[in-house]
Amino acid sequence: MNTASGEPVDDGRLDLVPAPAASRAWLFVLAGALPIALTAMALALAGPPAALPQLAAFSDATHATPAVLGGVAILSLAAWFLLDRLLQRHALRLEPDRLVVTSGFNTCKLALADLRLDQARAIDLDERTECRPMLKLNGTGLPGFRSGWYLLRDRSRAFVALSGGRRALHIPTQRKHVLLLEARQPQVLLDTLREMASTPARR
Repeated sequence: MNTASGEPVDDGRLDLVPAPAASRAWLFVLAGALPIALTAMALALAGPPAALPQLAAFSDATHATPAVLGGVAILSLAAWFLLDRLLQRHALRLEPDRLVVTSGFNTCKLALADLRLDQARAIDLDERTECRPMLKLNGTGLPGFRSGWYLLRDRSRAFVALSGGRRALHIPTQRKHVLLLEARQPQVLLDTLREMASTPARR
């Protein structure tokens, strides 16, 4: 992460809070375990497969059930692995003249001049319930984790990076959307952005 001077900042207080273990566990259940369990149940309810034409040696019907279940297991676990890696793609980067937020499939890049930092606030989402995500437009939604584009309860469009906590940084922008970011220390991040915006970048 860089300041306006371009020098790296080693300050964990500015980082986004990572996806919690509970959200990653839900992802495993939904993307990995559940498809396997549903396939196994469907095969069990279907009963023994009908006799198949003996077109080739591998067409023995007794091999169909484990082959189908094994194939679903491989695909489901592969999908879970890839989605879990994406869930960990959750970071904030401060460049000399812009803010870059990456979360899951989505990335939002905004010039510091496009941030309405005079209107930005560190908020408590339990008190400011109108700022809570209401409808997912293009992003990831799991229990305890929200990322990507959402419609908030106040009907504003927002790029969201939340990991289940109460404290978040709410930043209006010039681009007709807001940022809602759960940093480890939202007020410290806001103070840093304001300092960067008021200091000309060194070229």
